[in-house]
Amino acid sequence: MKKLLTLFFMLALVLSVFAQAPQKFTYQAVVRDNSNNLLRNTDVTVTVSLLQGSESGSAVYVETHNAKTNANGLMTLLIGGGTVTSGSFAGIEWGSGPYFVRVESNLGDKGTLTTVQQLLSVPYAQYANETGNYTETDPTVPAWAKEPAKPNYNYSEIKNTPELPTVPTKVSQLENDKGYLTSYSETDPTVPAWAKESAKPNYDYSEIKNTPTIPTLPTKVSAFDNDAHYLTEEAIPTEVSSFNNDSGYLTEETDPTVPAWAKESAKPNYNYSEIKNTPTLATVATSGSYNDLKNKPTIPTVPTKVSQLENDANYLKAETDPTVPAWAKESSKPNYDYSEIKNTPTIPTVPTKVSAFENDKGYLTSYTETDPTVPAWAKESAKPNYDYSEIQNTPTLATVATSGKYSDLQNTPTIPTVNDATLTIQQNGSEVGSFSANQSSDQTVNIATLTAEDVQALINSSLAPMQEQLDTLKRQNDALQEQLDNTSFVCEGKVKDYDGNEYNVVHIGSQCWLKENLRTEHYADGTKIDQGTATSTTVGYWYYPNGEASKKSTYGLLYNWVAAMNGASSSDANPSGVQGICPNGWHMPSQTEWTQLKDYVSS
Repeated sequence: MKKLLTLFFMLALVLSVFAQAPQKFTYQAVVRDNSNNLLRNTDVTVTVSLLQGSESGSAVYVETHNAKTNANGLMTLLIGGGTVTSGSFAGIEWGSGPYFVRVESNLGDKGTLTTVQQLLSVPYAQYANETGNYTETDPTVPAWAKEPAKPNYNYSEIKNTPELPTVPTKVSQLENDKGYLTSYSETDPTVPAWAKESAKPNYDYSEIKNTPTIPTLPTKVSAFDNDAHYLTEEAIPTEVSSFNNDSGYLTEETDPTVPAWAKESAKPNYNYSEIKNTPTLATVATSGSYNDLKNKPTIPTVPTKVSQLENDANYLKAETDPTVPAWAKESSKPNYDYSEIKNTPTIPTVPTKVSAFENDKGYLTSYTETDPTVPAWAKESAKPNYDYSEIQNTPTLATVATSGKYSDLQNTPTIPTVNDATLTIQQNGSEVGSFSANQSSDQTVNIATLTAEDVQALINSSLAPMQEQLDTLKRQNDALQEQLDNTSFVCEGKVKDYDGNEYNVVHIGSQCWLKENLRTEHYADGTKIDQGTATSTTVGYWYYPNGEASKKSTYGLLYNWVAAMNGASSSDANPSGVQGICPNGWHMPSQTEWTQLKDYVSS
């Protein structure tokens, strides 16, 4: 089963000379089979559905068409002008979009294709149609709008006014106290008696949390610097090691000399200053005062006036009641003049002369219909005559373009010299024929009996010099062709179009492509292309991308099929041979060339 492919499609509003917008718009698609061949002059049964909300939304309108592609494979439909299956085109609420168009194309045994595309700005001329017609009738102005004085408005009469928040009167001074209070009452917290004393409270050391562990001072301390765990009491050892290699401990069994103080029955008394390697105690170890603690936590002041808002940092710093002006104390609401209301929106002037086009920004900048000044030459019934010197960007012509002389041609071939002489053949003194020959002078040959072989031999001998020259030319031509075949292809520099725009080029595989989109408004021969305001299958137009002139320098211009081909037919040759809208020396790529590019890039 073959599947159809749509290379592109265009949606456009069908313009009318009537003030009322037409209830239809154009859909165009180029139809190809799965081999990428154009399906020309082919019947297509099409079902069009307008879906609301999404690509899978409900169909608010369905119609069918019996269409036929043209010689270029282009299919054109007028959506809104088909055979209605369900819904009403006029009843579509275009302001309740987005809308999507689903097109189901049936070619019988050639296959089917379903495409879904979102409708963007163009069909919404239908929506604009619902707001009024395009006549220039002045709007009806009510009596109150004609009064010289401005009307008085009550604020309650103004629509879409902003919702004013209630200004809190009880605001915390803490910057981030969300979750501290969960009710609207301002009950003061209960303060214990000790917190009300003027003097700081006294703390017992045992009440202080996370105090350091103070080590117990030893009472039996060795005089050796590094004898930990060797002697644990004051008794003199009775069992001594007999090893010869216990260096530093005991070297013989001689009893040690015991000083007098060690022989006392009572334990010696030590002053704390005599103890070595005692820890350095923090001040709080002896003072027991909270003030001597380091890294004390910051104890916040417990607020007595706390906001119930979760994040009201720096909004109000005190509970001072705001000053209420006298008018705010009145029992009835105040009346405001609209001029007294601040930040009111700018109300635009409603235009009375409205264009039927949806995207014509910058075309008219005022509502006056002053006719443009037309120069005298433009009012003539006949087309103006131009002097060649007045035409811009004309090509530099070779001398032969105006002289028409062969001598002004460049690279002319070498033409061999041919002597135009006459060879006369006689038989028995009577002329039987004559021939033109490459000889320096006329000759007469008299033969008794002339056979066909004799005549051919004479002709061959006369033509031999010319044949030799032709052979020489052929050898020169073959050598030149071989040189051209061996010349490397160069793709570099820049290409300039008729308007003077320059484009960079890029060498991809064996092909040379422009790296930028065309921006020209003329064909290579200087013929102007008009800017398009609608689609056409007969007139060539160019368009700004998305209707924005500022995008031309970056994205180039868009062209419809007629403008791009410039009257030429489609070609699948490589190269295509179709110059179309391209500058001189360049051509429109054929499908075969696109395939070559795709194959090279993907390889």
